[in-house]
Amino acid sequence: MRKNSLAFIVILLVLAGSFAFSQQAAVVGPSPTDQKKLEKIHTVYQSYKKHAFSTAPDVTVKELLQWQKRDSVILVDVRSPKERRVSIIPNAISQKEFEKNIDRYKQRKIIVYCTIGYRSGKQVVRMRKKRLDAYNLIGGVLAWSHAGQIFAAPDGDSLRVHVYGIKWNLASEKYKAVW
Repeated sequence: MRKNSLAFIVILLVLAGSFAFSQQAAVVGPSPTDQKKLEKIHTVYQSYKKHAFSTAPDVTVKELLQWQKRDSVILVDVRSPKERRVSIIPNAISQKEFEKNIDRYKQRKIIVYCTIGYRSGKQVVRMRKKRLDAYNLIGGVLAWSHAGQIFAAPDGDSLRVHVYGIKWNLASEKYKAVW
């Protein structure tokens, strides 16, 4: 009986310690490597915005996720077919598909994205000139990865993301960058 009680107490202590460790890890946040990547994404994005698409309104991943819960949102991926074949943000459509069916989307919030936000920022400016309710996703697919979101791929959910090139290998460490 005493051995069973002792074993039970040891198990409880181990479980309590594991729970405390997991809670502490959740509070700590991104790894130092991911933190540096996030800072670079933010710096590059702000530089692009200032020089190439300062009038384009933007949206964070967190805001996008909230909008998706309450608004009619359409995601437009302006990356190349090669990039999109690796993965997309779930339910996104290509720019070509969007333009082919533009009348369907005129009354919706349009979230445009690319790898980091440069190509999509320029596209948002063009869409706004057509009076479309378009927003640029800050940090693009790179920010999506750092928010821990899943990508969609032809064969199902994916942690793979096309990052345009080695220079843009700024995806979260938890994801496989492809270029």
